[in-house]
Amino acid sequence: MSAERVLPSGMAAAFQARVIKLLILIDADFPAGITRIWSGLGTREFSGETYRGVGALLSIPAVKERTDGGLDEVTVSLSGLDSNIFDPTILGDYQGRSFSIRLGVLTGDEETLVGPLTLFKGVMDADSVAESGGESVVTMIARSSDSDKAKRRPWLYSQEDQNELHAGDKGLSRMTEIQGRGLEW
Repeated sequence: MSAERVLPSGMAAAFQARVIKLLILIDADFPAGITRIWSGLGTREFSGETYRGVGALLSIPAVKERTDGGLDEVTVSLSGLDSNIFDPTILGDYQGRSFSIRLGVLTGDEETLVGPLTLFKGVMDADSVAESGGESVVTMIARSSDSDKAKRRPWLYSQEDQNELHAGDKGLSRMTEIQGRGLEW
């Protein structure tokens, strides 16, 4: 069973036009600042934010949808980049920081953005860089914030976990006191 998606106002009407231009907007929150790219060419302003166009360099090779309509993870690739652009020392520790992908429609004059519809919202998890001939293919994997909540986590012998299982139980309240204590037999 798939969750119903609701299109933003005006987007359904835009899909009825004879010619439409779809675009992808990506927002990635790196420690050095938010990187905003879009699937077209040139620098454009959408929803009050400036996006850098990467055109055909952007691809989203695999999207796996859950039965409830959500996405566990998404992979985004940027190809043809100069090897110096994706430097981990510049990007910093980005894991766990926000990442989103949105779908929009440009109207016939290609000036007005209709939508956008959020396709994925989560956090950045991992990346890989493959270099050949001075150019890089950067692959970024982002995972849904919901995917961690759905996973069963292992329980620890701690008062906090005991309270989650049995509210008010004090059976493990002295666990931190006895850790590392030696016993004489």
